[in-house]
Amino acid sequence: MLRKIIFASVFGVILLMSVPTHSGEITFSGLLKWNSGNYIYSEFTNTAYLYPTLGYKTDRYFASISLPLISQNTDLVTQLGGGMIPAMHGHDDGSSNSGHGMFSGEHDGMHEMNWAIGDLYLNMGITVAKEGDNIPALSFTALVKLPTASTEQNLGTGELDYGIGISASKDMGFVYGFWDVNYYLLGDPQTIDLTNPIGFGLGIGKPLLNGKLSLLAYYYGYTEILDGVEPPRDLTLNANYRINRMYQIDGGFSMGFSESSPDFGLFVGSSVSF
Repeated sequence: MLRKIIFASVFGVILLMSVPTHSGEITFSGLLKWNSGNYIYSEFTNTAYLYPTLGYKTDRYFASISLPLISQNTDLVTQLGGGMIPAMHGHDDGSSNSGHGMFSGEHDGMHEMNWAIGDLYLNMGITVAKEGDNIPALSFTALVKLPTASTEQNLGTGELDYGIGISASKDMGFVYGFWDVNYYLLGDPQTIDLTNPIGFGLGIGKPLLNGKLSLLAYYYGYTEILDGVEPPRDLTLNANYRINRMYQIDGGFSMGFSESSPDFGLFVGSSVSF
């Protein structure tokens, strides 16, 4: 309980610091993503996401809200603030996908892909140091996941998750680099205890065509979330093209490097700024 109080207090400070005092830029973006993998089971789970996101940023503050739609052909994996985890007890022995669901009782594994609302995500942050000749730009960030997804379909844990972190970026001339470290406080669903993980990311980008096109590679992983299961680790390769000051498009693919990550993913998106 004390940890939650301290965590909520830190989050509240970041939230208050993130309230903008002057006009900024509003961005609306949409992302369509497809993930596929067998995780710790014999059957493949295919997951489609549609992420509409409304964001606001100034030269110092940023905030966004996202409520995704999710379609998934099994109930074998679930989403949470620290990535994805298997939703059944134990590894699949290849004979059946049935088992005891961690979040809402019995589950039979396969079902039709119907769209449903996922969890609501709130992100915010503040830039505390601007980039200089010898120093990177530095930001503090905060995340809240509100449990709006269905637990019956294992699209969410039904619990509130938090996250706080720090990120940095630096233009190194021919490329730019960025990294971030986050700590997640996960709500424990029903009969399972989740370990609060640390997330860590490292990326590199290359601007082309006078900055209109950017190529990015980003690796992100977690410490242990679920006992006995490798935590998620993914590499994402992304291309972003800025059409003009208002519009940009992007797309790419991802590869998983652990049993709790999808084997591969494809995504395409666009955004408009005002």
